[in-house]
This record gives sequence, structure tokens and C-alpha cells, in this order.
Amino acid sequence: MAAADDIREMEVGDHVVAFDGRVLEVFNDADGSIRMHVARMKVKLKPGFKNRLYVELRAERRGSPRAVFEVQPDDRPAFEELMAEVEEARATAMAARGELPD
Repeated sequence: MAAADDIREMEVGDHVVAFDGRVLEVFNDADGSIRMHVARMKVKLKPGFKNRLYVELRAERRGSPRAVFEVQPDDRPAFEELMAEVEEARATAMAARGELPD
């Protein structure tokens, strides 16, 4: 189990995104939270209106819950840094399974 110091966490609007190196968890007021292992997740990041970032995170299984939100311009650098760590962990986990990230 990861120590509390090993968990990266940040607030993004009304969401809190937490990453422990293997599992990404997104908390919000409406749906509670969703957890995804990096080896089993899908990530969509698209530029949004006025330098916002559109984010969609979900497990790779069809019909699984998803988190959809926008990251404000002031939060983008920190969020993109966190997502770079997630993507690195995801690529490592998928390589261990003999798969390539999409």
C-alpha cells in the first residue's frame, strides 16, 4: 500500500484527482468517485474553449463509468504534469502486458 506522501492529488474545478502511481481516482460532488488502474484506462485530452482542457477518463471496458470535466487555464500546467506521470505509468503497465498504448 502506498504511503500518503506517495499520492499525487490536485483539485480541478469541483473534482479531485488522486494518483498513487498505479490507480487514478477522480472524486466529484455528483457521482462520488471512479477508480481506474492505469493499465485498464482510456484517456482523452482535447484543447477546449479559451485555453481550457477537455478531459474524459474511463476504464477500457465499454459502458464503464467515466469522468468528464474541463481544466481551467491556470490549472493546466499542473494537471498536464500529473497526466504525464499517469501516461508514463500507463505505458509501462501496458508494455508489461505486451500491448501498446492507444
